[in-house]
Amino acid sequence: MNVWPLKFREIPDGSVLFSDDAGGFFKSSQSFLDRYATDSLSTVDTAFFREGNHGFDQEFDLPWTSFAYRWARRQSKPRRMNYVILVPDAQVQSRLWVLRGFSGF
Repeated sequence: MNVWPLKFREIPDGSVLFSDDAGGFFKSSQSFLDRYATDSLSTVDTAFFREGNHGFDQEFDLPWTSFAYRWARRQSKPRRMNYVILVPDAQVQSRLWVLRGFSGF
């Protein structure tokens, strides 16, 4: 099993808060951090990663695709458009030239 890279920070009660780049997070113990850092996860740890979608078996499987979707949505939030660009076509441009007194068309 492959595990997504996790960021972690100790919180005041002594436990550790973990998060991934797609916005997933969970709270665990210092001993879990030690197992994660030394790549010696238990079967319970790997089951937790599978259930929480923090890991995947191979590229393009469902957990991998799900993480990629959540990561992409987090990276590109839709924003409200506050301007419009108008580009006149050739017919409109030729009419404008005629109205201005030019007759080169």
